[in-house]
Amino acid sequence: MGITPLNTTQNGDAKHYTANPDHLEQIESVLFYAKENMTSPCSFHLLSHVSEPEKFNKGDFLKNFSRALKRQYKSSKQQAPETLLIYSIEFKMTDVDEINDTDEAYSLGKNDKIKLPFLHIHVCIIADCNKTIPQAFNAKAQAALNEIAGLSKARYYKSKARNISVLDEETGERKVYRTNAQMYKSLKKEFDDVYDRVKYLAKLEQKDPENIPFRQKFGCSRLPKLESNT
Repeated sequence: MGITPLNTTQNGDAKHYTANPDHLEQIESVLFYAKENMTSPCSFHLLSHVSEPEKFNKGDFLKNFSRALKRQYKSSKQQAPETLLIYSIEFKMTDVDEINDTDEAYSLGKNDKIKLPFLHIHVCIIADCNKTIPQAFNAKAQAALNEIAGLSKARYYKSKARNISVLDEETGERKVYRTNAQMYKSLKKEFDDVYDRVKYLAKLEQKDPENIPFRQKFGCSRLPKLESNT
């Protein structure tokens, strides 16, 4: 299995990672499928603490999330949207404020705090928000993640404004433009920006085999058109 360099640019600062090309291909497949087959595909970035890994059934994660999300919408006038997930299980050493997602998590002086192990799962959720309000989806998704055994402290990330480099297919030149900070991203309107953010989940860094008790650390929803061929 090969690896490929992965460059991401945020606020003008380049960050370099090593990415798994097979995972990048899966990410592209999910995003293109959502763009072409969903009415109003929106991308959301959430994270959850894998606080009890022995209780977290990774093999049923996608199914359990879908069921939990439907329960969250059961008493709502809105409908639970169709979803596709891309996830990455990662590990790092950090402070208790980030683990618990407190207001002090990103305060000054963080480097002086005691470091603790933080096993966590990043989840990109592509939701077809044609019959639900996208601004209200994050709260439902967080509650659904918190229902899953072994997970806790779910949170979502509002996308930060950043510079993104995009290849102009007509001229062959790369152009840099500034994206906006948003609670979610529309695949129909901002596909390049969504891909540039989500491909981060294909990185190999922070996937420490000694501290992550799962053989597979990356996964995506199976696409309907692929399921028919199995």
